[in-house]
Formats: sequence, structure tokens, C-alpha cells
Amino acid sequence: MSCNLSAGRNEVCKDSIGGLAGVYFLNYTTGSFTKNGSGEVTAFPSGSTVYYYQLKGTSAYTETVNF
Repeated sequence: MSCNLSAGRNEVCKDSIGGLAGVYFLNYTTGSFTKNGSGEVTAFPSGSTVYYYQLKGTSAYTETVNF
């Protein structure tokens, strides 16, 4: 179940290389996004709010390729 966000989170310690630095979350109810020719979002629905969360600790993603 989703929930409404009201604030972001900053983690000031940056002693690792690589991985994920943070994620963005968006609160919105209706509307559409505007994208440019490169697929980047240039406008959000009216009344929406974007929050950025810096990730804590070391973040990594490993995927094993099976063929």
C-alpha cells in the first residue's frame, strides 16, 4: 500500500564509491508528465511534490546472467 510523503532524507556520510546515491519519489493524484525528445521528464502534474532520499550505507546491485 502506498502512503503520502511529506519530507525527504539526507545522509551526509559519503565514504563509498559506486552504487546508488539516492532515489526520487513523487506524490501526485492525476495528470500527465511532459517529456522532451530524450525521454527526460520536464514537467510534473500540477500540485505534485518530488522528494529525494539519499541512501544510507553501501548500496549495490548484482545480477547473474543466465544463458
